[in-house]
Amino acid sequence: MNLKNQSSLYMPTINRIAVIAFILLSVGCARTYQARYVETSHFLDDYSLLKDGEDGDALLSFWKDGTNWAAYKKSF
Repeated sequence: MNLKNQSSLYMPTINRIAVIAFILLSVGCARTYQARYVETSHFLDDYSLLKDGEDGDALLSFWKDGTNWAAYKKSF
């Protein structure tokens, strides 16, 4: 088998790898959308403490007044 025939055997494999990599990268960069409505699960006793979030925030959130955020090194 000469060099020309050998290189033509590897070309379909390289094309497949390129297509698979392109698909994985495209899916990994897909845009996500936030829910417009949340149904409560009755985990909390009082949902009135939750405030409506602003644009780009969570739909419902709780922020305690007077919290010293500088004391926290990590949050989740």
